[in-house]
Amino acid sequence: MGPIPTDAQLEDIARFIARATLEVERSLREPEQLLAYVTPQAWQRWQQTRLPGSFTGGGVSRADVGVTRIQRLDTGRAIANLVTRTDAERWGALTLQLEAVGGRWRATGLQRLYAARHYQTGTRRPVVEPSPQQRLTAARTDRREAAAALRAVQRRLDELPKGSSGRRATSQLSTTWEKVVAELDREIVTLTQRLEHGQQAQRVLRRTR
Repeated sequence: MGPIPTDAQLEDIARFIARATLEVERSLREPEQLLAYVTPQAWQRWQQTRLPGSFTGGGVSRADVGVTRIQRLDTGRAIANLVTRTDAERWGALTLQLEAVGGRWRATGLQRLYAARHYQTGTRRPVVEPSPQQRLTAARTDRREAAAALRAVQRRLDELPKGSSGRRATSQLSTTWEKVVAELDREIVTLTQRLEHGQQAQRVLRRTR
């Protein structure tokens, strides 16, 4: 397996893969290019679950990847949770499972948690927009997962001594997850209102026929 990387080295690996993922989401590189850093099985699962279209935001910079937390499972596996910018005002989260594969570390798991779904039509593939109900269901699922992540971070925060560097970093991560949950709450309210208005318009249309 080779030398065991430090947490700082694993964080660098995770942030590099996160920036590459953002570039795909912004249509700056082809999805297949992620196969250099992600196993084929993880890539296929990610392709099946990611939504069509692309985020706005232009080029990807280091500032687009925020707080990163590494949790080691054993000497050859780790989980990386990263907060990433989806556009100028919105943040989401990315979870990577990192493993030593073929002598180097790659992502064997890749999950995007969308803080908001504001998309523009991509130019590289036809886009099928999800229905309002599908978007609402997905937002509710993401909200449950984000809230669970927030609770886990807050439990960890309670265990850390005051004034420690670990507590400061965990506090920042907790604040960011709070923002993700709040953003999802706003999105759920907006999507619910749109869905109700659409259903009301359909009922009115049926009565006029």
